[in-house]
Amino acid sequence: MKPSKRLPSEGYNLGELYGQTVKNKRIIKKVFHPKISLIKNLVNYQLLLTQIYFRNINLKDFMGLAYKKNTVVNNALVMQPEISHSLIVLLENSFYGSSRVLLRQFFEYLIIGKFSEFDNGSIIQKWENKTETGREFDISLTNDILNKIKNNRDVSQIESTWRILSTLSHPTKYAQQIPTYLSSEDWMNNVNFSNTHYTLDLFFMLLCMNYHLLISNWGKKSRGWYFGYHRDPMNSWVRENFLKDKIKITIKEYFEYNKRYKKINKDLKKTIFQYRQNWS
Repeated sequence: MKPSKRLPSEGYNLGELYGQTVKNKRIIKKVFHPKISLIKNLVNYQLLLTQIYFRNINLKDFMGLAYKKNTVVNNALVMQPEISHSLIVLLENSFYGSSRVLLRQFFEYLIIGKFSEFDNGSIIQKWENKTETGREFDISLTNDILNKIKNNRDVSQIESTWRILSTLSHPTKYAQQIPTYLSSEDWMNNVNFSNTHYTLDLFFMLLCMNYHLLISNWGKKSRGWYFGYHRDPMNSWVRENFLKDKIKITIKEYFEYNKRYKKINKDLKKTIFQYRQNWS
């Protein structure tokens, strides 16, 4: 008798997991279509806005005009499209657990990036001097940033959000990914639904924060490259305002769609508000 080509499964193997992921992807795209579509629109609009600012900043740099470089902010904004794409791929394939590690990284990029514009240069110095193995130039989100902001501004919700993201990404019982193999029958009544739902909301919140960093930093720095004339030689201004309007409408539509989750919406808005404050 020929040996079986397939090993007996006491739970599920990688082949079954892949097959279930394909099924779950169809379910997720259907159940979460409104949220995922709005998030994709936000990512695309911000990417187009980033390209406009990046081009204008390069022109200022090329022509020797005043431009304050900030490697930390540049990294945060340039990384957004790649991080966002990875998050979309993971969430569409039902891997909300893995996506939360990236959410925390995205969040910390945004906090460090914004604060580096207000401190005395120590954050940028640490960032540039950091080595692969050394700990001397590590940036502490608590001691180097949040504790300093708290002297003048309320960042309690930002701290709460960071604790949530840490709990969801560090090895805790809340960071576990429920086996997706068990969840295809009824996503609406399954823990995978609530976890995916909440992870999409956190992703949306970070995109709102990224938008603030983008327009308040690169947006301001990219202006005036055409020697201050009141004209728009490359149609940048018109295109920029068009994309800003699209982003504002998309953010409003997301909150409106999510309005039945009042507590979540309130926390998202409070985190965004505290991030938008002047941290000087």
